[in-house]
Amino acid sequence: MGGNSGDVRERSLLTWRIAAIPVLLIGIGMLCGSAYAASEFSERRDELHALRDAPRCAAPPQRPADCTWTQEFLISDIQLYEGRNSGISAMLTTPNQGYKWPTAYRNDGPLLETLRDGDRVKGTIWRGDVVKIAARGAEQATLTSPYTMAETMLAMVVVLAVSGMLLVFGSGWRLVRWSGRAPTRGMNCVFGAAVGLLLGGLGAMAVAGGTAEESAPEVDTGALWLFAALYGAVAAVTVLAAALMYRAAARSR
Repeated sequence: MGGNSGDVRERSLLTWRIAAIPVLLIGIGMLCGSAYAASEFSERRDELHALRDAPRCAAPPQRPADCTWTQEFLISDIQLYEGRNSGISAMLTTPNQGYKWPTAYRNDGPLLETLRDGDRVKGTIWRGDVVKIAARGAEQATLTSPYTMAETMLAMVVVLAVSGMLLVFGSGWRLVRWSGRAPTRGMNCVFGAAVGLLLGGLGAMAVAGGTAEESAPEVDTGALWLFAALYGAVAAVTVLAAALMYRAAARSR
């Protein structure tokens, strides 16, 4: 019986050790994702500056150009958000030539939700894409515009970097203690904190991203401050919960 119990314990320990390897790879993947989001943010910021400083085209561009042109369109096939996995889109058609420009958007507002099929809008064309529509004194960026999601990219850098580093640290700690016991209380708290910060960070991103102004001349600092406040609160709660779990586990031993 003692031998069987020892074999079971050894297999359990081996399972914990092997499980640390994919966790380590996930952590490394998250750090790589953070680096990619940082590069995307930098590229989108450069594009935002290029669009902001772009001159007006002297004539309607026949091919993608670094100048901007304002074109009148008729809007139709408006698709607003209808729940999970639904897209937000509309078709823009030039009144005279009948050329069609499909467009997609991140949010229903502030303009798209007020429009009806057949309404006239003015679209800003840049580098071959409609990057913004305007009507009734309001405007809204399309998904092809560098105005959209720049602050989300920056928030993603933080969320993936923090959780990724914790997963790499925790799994590396486990692998260094390859011949040791089952995961310690500290390891479990590190893994729990990584998951909590990831889920909480994604939730903070969703809330802050929904408030972002897509026509701001720069990254929306208001949305970033909201993300920082929410993520800071999540971090405080997560650290406190991890500390309480650690103390509770220590007392139960």
